[in-house]
Amino acid sequence: MLLACPENIRQAVLEVKPLAGTEEEVYVSGANTEKYRTYGAPIEWNNLYISKELRSTVLSEGLEVLDHSHIEIFDAATEGDFQPENLTEWMQILLDMKNHFLISLCY
Repeated sequence: MLLACPENIRQAVLEVKPLAGTEEEVYVSGANTEKYRTYGAPIEWNNLYISKELRSTVLSEGLEVLDHSHIEIFDAATEGDFQPENLTEWMQILLDMKNHFLISLCY
């Protein structure tokens, strides 16, 4: 979903420390218009799961180069704490995607 949404929404959702006054946004207008928190997803989500899904998407689509959106998502996923029992899985993600990261750096 993060890869498919518009860039401005993705950036707001991935932001951990928003500027004052930009923490809420109106996305639904009508009889029950409300403002919703639009930042901080990396604080709440399972960063290992997100990284695994990102890796799975990149590999299943046969991508050779990561888009800026892929890098933004992976960067946000690494904002959280790493559990010692998950280090092997993190290492495998990095090994599986190392070529993608290196090629993307060249571009």
